[in-house]
Amino acid sequence: MLGSVLGTLVSVSGLDLPPVVMEPAMLIANACVPIMLISYGISLHGQRVLGASGRRRDIVLASTLKLIAMPLIAWAVAEFVFGLSAHDVLIVTVLAALPTAQNVFNYSQRYDVGETISRDTVFLTTIGCVPVLLLVTLLLG
Repeated sequence: MLGSVLGTLVSVSGLDLPPVVMEPAMLIANACVPIMLISYGISLHGQRVLGASGRRRDIVLASTLKLIAMPLIAWAVAEFVFGLSAHDVLIVTVLAALPTAQNVFNYSQRYDVGETISRDTVFLTTIGCVPVLLLVTLLLG
């Protein structure tokens, strides 16, 4: 908490920190995404997608909601609620059709909750988003 408060104060004040402070912080910040991807890749080693017999239904449901329901809802809201332009509707729908974010797995692993569901959902939506994105682009592009 203290670090968040200090970081906010430095950011708001416009204070430039010296390179001896910023360079190590930037090194750590730039390593976050690659480390998360490596962590996810390690979690796939020796595991079968949809291999957890008690969680298959949850994984398929989560993947279906992400790949079909979310883009459809985003399209409907962008089109009929907000009345966005065709270009903006395409952008909103494409963003909704992207795969489940890597940080979902990161949080589930950190808090030891739903790790298998998140791991397999990230995998299935990463593969499944390709045809969904092509379809969205064909229909709305």
